[in-house]
Amino acid sequence: YGLIVLLTLLIFTVIMSIIIANAITKSVLILEQATRRIAAGELDLEVAARGSNEITSLTSSLNRMRLALKEDIIRRSRFIMGISHDLKTPLALIKGYTEAIRDGITDDLASRSRAIDIILSKVEQLEGMIDDLMDFVRMDTSEWQQHLVEQPFLPFLQAFCKRVSIDAQLLHREVSFDLNIPEQAKVKMNEALITRVFENLVSNALRYTMEGGKVHITAQLEHDPFNKATIVVKITDNGIGIDQEDLDRIFELFYRGTNSRREAGMGIGLSVVKSIIDSHGWNISVFSNKQVGSTFSITIPVFS
Repeated sequence: YGLIVLLTLLIFTVIMSIIIANAITKSVLILEQATRRIAAGELDLEVAARGSNEITSLTSSLNRMRLALKEDIIRRSRFIMGISHDLKTPLALIKGYTEAIRDGITDDLASRSRAIDIILSKVEQLEGMIDDLMDFVRMDTSEWQQHLVEQPFLPFLQAFCKRVSIDAQLLHREVSFDLNIPEQAKVKMNEALITRVFENLVSNALRYTMEGGKVHITAQLEHDPFNKATIVVKITDNGIGIDQEDLDRIFELFYRGTNSRREAGMGIGLSVVKSIIDSHGWNISVFSNKQVGSTFSITIPVFS
């Protein structure tokens, strides 16, 4: 009887092993075929999860990879289409006014001067677009990470605020600032990129306030729940504000809100800002009310 029981168990084990091996082989073959089809470009193919926990986990990873690839392709296509569309507008105006000058349509001095002013303004607009584009591309490389330097933050902020205060006067706006941080407080940053962040935010604030509008910059030393020191910089304006439905998406690439807050650019300015802030380990948030104004808050860890 013992021999019969042992033989029965052995046969049962062999049969179960064959069944399990066949199931695993079948699942692996399905995954292999799905992988080949995804590699060939069938990114809409959803792979069904079957088999053991390991096979199910592998299938889920494959589906996540497929969705990530699909999203990346859509993002790249949208990126190229957005650049192409937004660069064409100023180029068309430059071409049109240049042809008007060449063909003698703008004969009088006043018309010619106005046409040249428009051409120059569009060239400046293109330069701004290219700067935004270069900053965005740099975020996909590690080049900038080689230039993070620990330095006092107060002198940097003071110099920036004084400079933008003068710029605001030319636009008939007012920039005020209140910087309450110790001189020895240091942060780790790439100064050129962080300058770009603040220039973008203040430029937007000035652009979307009316003549005589005000922009206020504050910096305050605070402590987080873990008692770690942080510097909180706030840029507040009394401009047109941002629709509530747009607040969650204003940092998305090429997103344009209902107020067209970035109508002169490609819609990547705030996306660049968010990328730079995130890559430094900082945090940015926004609060806004229509026809009241907006506040962008940046939280920065202090190193010493």
